[in-house]
Amino acid sequence: MAGNFRNLNLIFLLLFFINCNSNSIKDETIGKEIIDENMNKFISNLYGLSTEYHKNGMFPIFMLKKAGGSDFFKEHCESILEMGELNTAENCKKYFYELINKEGFNINGDTKYLSFDIRSLSEVFTKKNIQVIENESSIKSNAYVEIEFSNIFIDNKLKKAFIVLEETDFIEGQYGGKVDIYFFSKRKDKWVFYKKLMLITA
Repeated sequence: MAGNFRNLNLIFLLLFFINCNSNSIKDETIGKEIIDENMNKFISNLYGLSTEYHKNGMFPIFMLKKAGGSDFFKEHCESILEMGELNTAENCKKYFYELINKEGFNINGDTKYLSFDIRSLSEVFTKKNIQVIENESSIKSNAYVEIEFSNIFIDNKLKKAFIVLEETDFIEGQYGGKVDIYFFSKRKDKWVFYKKLMLITA
């Protein structure tokens, strides 16, 4: 009898992991589709570089291959020095979480974000002179724009998603750029962009 219960528990556990893996693959597919279908929008909203650094009418763009490879909220906020009793890092993260949760989400420090590799998903990559790279060390240019999709989150119950896009502009030893968050909602079978907020700028 005990053996039967043990086998039943193993079956339920196996089904649970299969379901979780299936949902993860589904969300990854959605994330890739959102990035692919909105690449023109992402690129058109970049600060970019002045025309003197353009090649063939475009500035060079390098995109990190790993989407969701970093947590912007954690990395940015924890890079801020703690100031006395103000608990700056925690307050910083709280600010971003509350800002995003106004859209109906319920994210916090324990939220798990999507992570997957980006390949040349569409012809936009060729038209916009976008090169997919493993890491920054492979960039051999004195003026370029680097973009990274960091936090990617999809809430299928809420039928909403968001993507954080980090832009770094490098010109002859000087850095600039900004971080934007894009919000999407599911309408029928399509994920549609509805809002963009700038999180930080430099």
